[in-house]
Amino acid sequence: MTFQMLANVSTPPLRDMPRAFALAAASVATALTLLAAVATRSEPPAASLLLLSVLFASWYGGTLAGMFALLLSVGAFDYFYVGQMHLFGAHLAELPRLAAFVVAASCVIRLCASHHRAVSELKTANENLLETNERLTRVNEALERKSAQRETLNERLRWSEAFLREAQKISRTGSWRWSLSDGKLTWSDENFRIFGFYPGFETPARDAIFERIHEEDLERLRDVVSRAVQAHRGFECEYRIRLPNRAIRYVRGVGRPIQWENGTPVEYIGTTVDITRQRQTEELLRQSEAEFRSLAENLPDGIIRYDTACNRLYVNPAHARHSGIPGESAIRMPIDYGWAGEIPAEDYRAMILDVMRTGTPRQIVSRWRAHGSGAAPVHLAVHVVPERNAEGETVGALAISRNITALKETERQLEESRQLLRRLSDRNETVREEERKHLARELHDDLAQYLLAIRMNLSVLGSEFGAQVPGLQARTVSMIGSVDTAIKSVRNVIASLRPAVLDMGVLPGLEWLVSDFLARTETPCELDIRVPEVKLGDKAEMTFFRVAQESLRNVARHAQATEVRVVFRHADGPRADDAGGRERVGAYVLEVEDNGVGFDPSVQRPRCFGLMGIQERVLMLGGTLEIASAPGVGTTIRAVIPHPMHE
Repeated sequence: MTFQMLANVSTPPLRDMPRAFALAAASVATALTLLAAVATRSEPPAASLLLLSVLFASWYGGTLAGMFALLLSVGAFDYFYVGQMHLFGAHLAELPRLAAFVVAASCVIRLCASHHRAVSELKTANENLLETNERLTRVNEALERKSAQRETLNERLRWSEAFLREAQKISRTGSWRWSLSDGKLTWSDENFRIFGFYPGFETPARDAIFERIHEEDLERLRDVVSRAVQAHRGFECEYRIRLPNRAIRYVRGVGRPIQWENGTPVEYIGTTVDITRQRQTEELLRQSEAEFRSLAENLPDGIIRYDTACNRLYVNPAHARHSGIPGESAIRMPIDYGWAGEIPAEDYRAMILDVMRTGTPRQIVSRWRAHGSGAAPVHLAVHVVPERNAEGETVGALAISRNITALKETERQLEESRQLLRRLSDRNETVREEERKHLARELHDDLAQYLLAIRMNLSVLGSEFGAQVPGLQARTVSMIGSVDTAIKSVRNVIASLRPAVLDMGVLPGLEWLVSDFLARTETPCELDIRVPEVKLGDKAEMTFFRVAQESLRNVARHAQATEVRVVFRHADGPRADDAGGRERVGAYVLEVEDNGVGFDPSVQRPRCFGLMGIQERVLMLGGTLEIASAPGVGTTIRAVIPHPMHE
């Protein structure tokens, strides 16, 4: 048992062995001290205390400390039970007790050793368990991370598959996979739809697929695929599909090898793209191009297409006739080639580039002379617009030129007729004013004088014979009243023909008009003269007078105004006014403003000859007449006539 105990001995670390032996010696010494203090050698408590010392040493110091304590206890046991100074000399009668002590102490040591070993094993097991638990925790966390990553990857895969399905549906592109070893074909859902099959079922048999391919394209498709497989390369082919409803669908098939064995492909993947809309669009584009060319070739207007560098891409026959340059010579040539326009070629080029840059159409009117000919120049109105592609990017410009030579000639003749009419009108107005002046003078000099003489005679007649002839005085008074009325009417006629105050200038004439307006309408009218003196000819002064006269007459008849203002001033300088016109330096301005009901100047009114007459008067002097009005906001009539020195 001692050897087994030694085999199972639990030794403390080397650094703790002195402390363990000291602990054993101390425990035995303590037991001996207690024996010496409370008992005798022949009393039984000696063995119990020594066993306690061995137990204490073994429990806290380990097996070696317990064995050391046992050896010390055996010596002490022999000392107490055999007698002093007779160590190891005990009688045979004492040996059983000594053997019993040793066995009991050995059992205690073994129990303590077993306890220490169990505790050590439990600690080791606990440490291993904790380490295993930590390892399992780390493994579990790693597994959870991998699981989360796998779930994320699965989620991404599901989203990718969903996106792929939607992308294929939107782009009408199907995908397929073909195994050459067993001939197995796998289709995507969109591939089913393209061929007119319901998705979700097994891939149709090869014969069913061949039945859907147009009979005119089947052999060509087989040949393309067969040669690609034999050559170990990809293929691409366009063919047609005939659907069950007899509709034709155009597709483009593309295949590429992805798996190889011994240098030979064993599997292909590819796509099937529905290009029916593209083909239809191309057909529409071809038709549109044909229609455009048919229209452009037969139009009398010239058509030129420019690229972004302003080189000609296309010219129609009409432009060739206008420019004298054959179409095949003008194509791919810059603008300045064969240029014969009055506008410089660089300016024309800058205008076209500006249209392409801003995207704003532009109208260009100029004269051109046919290249290499003595023909008369022609007037062309060129309308330039930008050309854009499907993405909205400007890729060039389109210029449409129209021959407006006849229109320009008509405009010239019309302008000449207008000028002639204005000169005639001016002549008529001059003659009319002279006649009015002459008639007013004649009425003043003749009729008015005669009426005044008649009045004087009637007055003399009444004063001389009124007392002698009964009733003559009353009759002469009545006749004098009639003559006064006639004289007043003659004066009014003279004033309407040409007021005498106008001979003193336009400013007194305006004062007279305002006074007459106040007397006739009792409407407040303000006269604001900001010119100390006026240096104008008779025509200009008469025109200002007639403008003011006609404006005040219209106010009295139609405006229903409560305030009227007449302003005569110099032009302040170039500025935009309310009517969009512009005043000129060195000009006189007459403005008649009212706060009446107003009207819409854009609405043509019948029999409005008054405004037309004064407008023609102003235009004949090189001035402008502007009418600013709107319903409910009153009316402003502005006449601007330049000073003769600034004409």
